[in-house]
Amino acid sequence: MIIENEHKLAIEARKVRDREQRQKEILNAANRIFIEKGFIKTTMYDIAFKAGLSKPTVYRYFKTKDEIYMSLMIPVIENINDGLKRIYDRVVEKKYTGSAKLIDDMLGSFLKAFYEDPEIFVTFMVGQETGIVRVLDEDSRKKIIIEGRRGYDLGRNILLAAMNQKLIKKVNIYSLADVIWGMFWGILHISLIKSQNSSIERTFQSTLELAKSAIIDFLVSESKAKNASTIQRFKE
Repeated sequence: MIIENEHKLAIEARKVRDREQRQKEILNAANRIFIEKGFIKTTMYDIAFKAGLSKPTVYRYFKTKDEIYMSLMIPVIENINDGLKRIYDRVVEKKYTGSAKLIDDMLGSFLKAFYEDPEIFVTFMVGQETGIVRVLDEDSRKKIIIEGRRGYDLGRNILLAAMNQKLIKKVNIYSLADVIWGMFWGILHISLIKSQNSSIERTFQSTLELAKSAIIDFLVSESKAKNASTIQRFKE
């Protein structure tokens, strides 16, 4: 009886693995088609053909093209949000002593999501820039918006907590959050354009480091800046 139960469990585990693998194949195929043709022009037939499957098989795993797109985007957003949540917890626990590490970690959460799957991240970028979320069905749109708002809230709460602890100077947190995210987004976008025939690493990391330094210099708290100025005048 024990052996029979173990056999059933093994079969179920294999079925789960097979289903997850098939879903992954469909998602990867869909992402390639979205990049090639754009989301609007892509059909379920295109996705099935790219995956080497029949349309009925694809429909067994995903009800609509919108659901496929949502299934690609949610992990990217969750990946970023998980990183931001860890940063927020560290800020609340007062484990940061300055702005440099804080900003480095925030950008690191974006970088991690990009490097985990650059192609899907590119689809995420294109979707954000073209407003694809607006044409999705209500359920898919709602899930993406909810998770996206969670990320924005986390980012702003991190910066607000850092300001309250005088790790960074007080500025408009909404604008600052947009500056940090927009800086990463813009540099990545430009680097991807430049790296059509070469590695993105040629310009991306060095440019990102320069921009990060500029932001950190700006965000040094006013009190620390005044202290540094006082010490310098004393030395002189």
